[in-house]
Amino acid sequence: MKDQTQIASQGDVFKQLMKAGDETPIGFLWLYSGQTERLEYACARHAWPARFRKLIRLDTVDAYQGKENLIFIVSLVRANPARIAGHVQSPNRCNVAMSRAKERLIIIGATSMWNALNESSRVRRVLNYVRSTSGRSPIVPVGGI
Repeated sequence: MKDQTQIASQGDVFKQLMKAGDETPIGFLWLYSGQTERLEYACARHAWPARFRKLIRLDTVDAYQGKENLIFIVSLVRANPARIAGHVQSPNRCNVAMSRAKERLIIIGATSMWNALNESSRVRRVLNYVRSTSGRSPIVPVGGI
């Protein structure tokens, strides 16, 4: 939530997002409805200005088809010892998750999980692409599993 608070407090960024013409210029996509519900609850408890909260769309991958956002944040935080990818291994869901950003795509996830997948996995291919373009698409380590 810290990043959203920083955006909300930066007047120029906030004004630009308001002028963007998009109904909701910031999108958060989660693969599972339980994750979306938890984030909605956290957002409701946060003291953001009401006009900023209106700029954010929270939804699941299955509900996002046909929609786009200027800034798009996708959560691939799934991680498990068996390296079972779940919903995102579906080519259609992976495509939706990676193609909704107009300007900026931010992927949050456990690289250790996705790196362990088969080379042909779509998420693994995205991770490999991000690594190959590290100057333009940095991987920022936060913590590890």
